Amino acid sequence: MKWKHYLGILTGIFLWGIYAILLMARTKFIIQGYGSEINAVSQSAQQIFNYFILFESGMGAAYLYKMYEPMAVGDKKKIASLYMGLSISMKKIAIRMLLAILPLSFIYAFVMNRTKTDYLTSVLIIILLGLRFVIPYFVSVSKKTLLTLYKYKYLVDVTDSVVNILIVLAELLLISVVKCSMIKVLYIGCVVNILAGGIYEMIIRRLCQDSLSMKSVPCFEAEGMTKSILFHQLSGLLNSNVDTFLLSVVNIQSVTIYQAYTMIYTYPVQLVNKISEIFRASFGIRLAQKDAHLYRDFQRLLTFQMFMAVMAISVFITDINSFICLWIGEEFTISRVGVYLFGFYMIQRMTFNAVYIIRDGKGLYEESKGFSVKEAVMNLILSILLVKWFEIEGVMLATVLSVYLGLVPGNSKLVFGNIFQKKYHLFLDYAVMIAAVVLSVMAYDLFMNGYEITNWGQLIQSAVVQMNLSIGFAGIILGIYKFRYLRKEHG
Repeated sequence: MKWKHYLGILTGIFLWGIYAILLMARTKFIIQGYGSEINAVSQSAQQIFNYFILFESGMGAAYLYKMYEPMAVGDKKKIASLYMGLSISMKKIAIRMLLAILPLSFIYAFVMNRTKTDYLTSVLIIILLGLRFVIPYFVSVSKKTLLTLYKYKYLVDVTDSVVNILIVLAELLLISVVKCSMIKVLYIGCVVNILAGGIYEMIIRRLCQDSLSMKSVPCFEAEGMTKSILFHQLSGLLNSNVDTFLLSVVNIQSVTIYQAYTMIYTYPVQLVNKISEIFRASFGIRLAQKDAHLYRDFQRLLTFQMFMAVMAISVFITDINSFICLWIGEEFTISRVGVYLFGFYMIQRMTFNAVYIIRDGKGLYEESKGFSVKEAVMNLILSILLVKWFEIEGVMLATVLSVYLGLVPGNSKLVFGNIFQKKYHLFLDYAVMIAAVVLSVMAYDLFMNGYEITNWGQLIQSAVVQMNLSIGFAGIILGIYKFRYLRKEHG
């Protein structure tokens, strides 16, 4: 990998970190300026529109898989045909999404458990957030797929981070200085996303010109895979979005609390997955080439994810409630049991992307859709049963159980057994990670016994101590456990 790729990766991570900080500031300003209910309406609407990805049915993933083989053999004409097909398909999908926004906005605003926000304001908020979600399907999603194929995923991350930073900075200015209504604030995201499409057009014409210049007819053969991918997307959406919907109907005030914790744990998850996604295209091409050393590199990627997960989860368990208190207030904190449930979910979220990259690289969507269906049904049923009595803790317990009983076992066996022909159990990896986290937290409790956190300086000190402890435990335990894959001479 060239030095500019490494620089691009580091730049993307740095910009994404800035965006994460700005997003937390945005949440606080919205709560202070408009109230927690407006924030809850906005957060709930964003989660609901994530279901619009079902219109896409995994089109991007299917086309990317179909491009791996022609990329491996240098067939640029085939790539150009597939890209043209993807571009046309994405525009058709975006039109269907637009037609669905209006009725959904009126219906969802009606069923929300609102007490302070008027109906029309809620409808307009939902419509604008829907437009902001749909616009990229018109102008940029197909271009991002092509850049990923050409191993420029880091450039996609940098561009998206810059766009998102500009949006949030403009929104913060309108909220805190101009003091506009929430409706006017949301226009910014729509406008900047349209401009982002022009930026991506310039990038692909510079970096992917050899495929774009090929004269060819659109190829739509990848669309035959989308029915299977749809099951996986539905499962993921139920995991990440059904909780917010149910909470918004049962007690909308709990949405802000739930989203605060979700926002924080999502940052380390996204960071690790952004780094992992850089290898998606290269792993897919190497699978097509039947690379004999791919399993070793897969295990190294998995070890990196495990190391980062131990560190992030240890700090999360120790400091998250103190962070929430200082950030938006003690009234937005949850029980220790809820924190542990978020931690269990983080284990899977921070390590399973390596499995998905291999599974998707072989195009095994049909073979694995049953696992996704099992998880989705289990999660939905358990969430409905538990949310009324336990609210946030209830939906999180449902998510954890459905993930570990429905999704993890089947996909692990498919990747390790069917693709790599290895007798390997991912649950052993999880047990090792849990042991490292438990030791880190216990060591912190012994070392920092009675330490009180009342300001940001003390919180930073606490996080640094826990991070160092977790690095030590994770480094020793994982270094021994994964030694055979980490040593240079291993084949």
